[in-house]
Amino acid sequence: MNISELRIGNYVQVIHKGIGKVVAIFKDHIQFENTLGISQAEDTNIEPIPLTPDILDKCGFERGEAPWGGYLFSISYEEKIRIVRDEMMGWTWPLYGTTPVIVRYLHQLQNLIHALTGKELEINL
Repeated sequence: MNISELRIGNYVQVIHKGIGKVVAIFKDHIQFENTLGISQAEDTNIEPIPLTPDILDKCGFERGEAPWGGYLFSISYEEKIRIVRDEMMGWTWPLYGTTPVIVRYLHQLQNLIHALTGKELEINL
């Protein structure tokens, strides 16, 4: 995984150590916190967490049927934020009138919500 995609507070899968929350970022490794405390992992031992309906549920998104047959999740900040499941592209962030932004991993969703709202996505993993 490319460490340059990460921000402090992102969640990642650390091989043989489970899910961890990034607490520090260095050139070739991160420090992360999980139930075992704070540890570090090299970039080769870090994997992104794929977005699934279960992960979106844990992020506070509400599930509902989308008119085109996919699922629609929304979460309120100042406005509703929607993410849809497209069978061909995966999870997308529909930006009306533009090409959708493809969001495949939890850290991408966290970064996108932070960029758009200035707030951190609360996750209950």
